[in-house]
Amino acid sequence: MEDAGRAGEIVIIGNNMLPETAAAIARGTVAASIWIREYYFGYYAAAAIAMVARLGTAEALTLLGFDPARASSASGDRHRRS
Repeated sequence: MEDAGRAGEIVIIGNNMLPETAAAIARGTVAASIWIREYYFGYYAAAAIAMVARLGTAEALTLLGFDPARASSASGDRHRRS
């Protein structure tokens, strides 16, 4: 955008906080960036799957801070182990 002389005409939001992105934010060329911590994507996905398998959907959602009443009733609680 800067090279094209169009900085400020389009709002840009980046992905990950690379040094180049941080510099562009400081210059005002990029409005924001979403900093993703990839490790947690895998870790929490596996933890959530294990919780559903052991505890059932409703209890797992509650422990993860979600409202089970708002979850899809299509999934039910069929994953609960006895």
